[in-house]
Amino acid sequence: MGQAGHTSLNELIQHHLSFCAMNINVFGMDIVLHIDTLLVSSALLFLVAWSFYTAAQSLSLLPSFRQGLHEMAIECVYNEVVSASPHYIHMVGPLGFALFISIFVMNLMDLAPTSLGATVMGLVGFSSNFKLVPTADLNTTLALAVLTFFVIQINAISYLGPGSYIKGLLSHPFGLVLSPMNFMLRCIEEFSRIFSLSFRLYGNMFAGEIIFALLAVSPLWLKAVGVFSWCVFHILIIYLQAFIFMMLAVIGFGLALEH
Repeated sequence: MGQAGHTSLNELIQHHLSFCAMNINVFGMDIVLHIDTLLVSSALLFLVAWSFYTAAQSLSLLPSFRQGLHEMAIECVYNEVVSASPHYIHMVGPLGFALFISIFVMNLMDLAPTSLGATVMGLVGFSSNFKLVPTADLNTTLALAVLTFFVIQINAISYLGPGSYIKGLLSHPFGLVLSPMNFMLRCIEEFSRIFSLSFRLYGNMFAGEIIFALLAVSPLWLKAVGVFSWCVFHILIIYLQAFIFMMLAVIGFGLALEH
């Protein structure tokens, strides 16, 4: 029984490590697409965009519950952005809100049963797993971090001007005399921010999936208590990880504009 249980646990964890993948060849290069990540993230982002767009088309002085919910979300995020970067709210605010709401809705999928994707795939005749949490895929979190980096740098160049941007890149913090060292330190700073943002979000969401998988094969008494307790705690993690990603990006944006 012990060996069988150990094998079953290993199979379950390996199953949750797999993706619904498809190989394509582009200009002689083999590229692996995670179909589940692409479909779920695209659907969620479309629904969020549609929800806010349609709510904005029917604004009222006596707001409905839906309008009030959208306004509350925007106000809460912008209050935090103002506290972190008060002088550039017109530039930093949209990025902060887009990051927070996008990551939050993708994180929410972690509350769905971990076996739901595989079950649905089985019903339509496929044996592949189908991961429902886009942020439990490193490709998603790394793409968000890289996209954030380019948005920040492009806006910094536009706001400061190419000359001032390059001067700040080469002269901060030790002056133009040590410009090679300044440039090297700036590269380390930016790349470390990319890896920090992506791996922190990915690690927390992936760990949540693994814990849910472990609880699924635990004894009944532990499962009954553990699943409920972890769900309650995980709701906090879902919010905090979206909030931390947003705040670090906002602070980095503000610093780039200061340079």
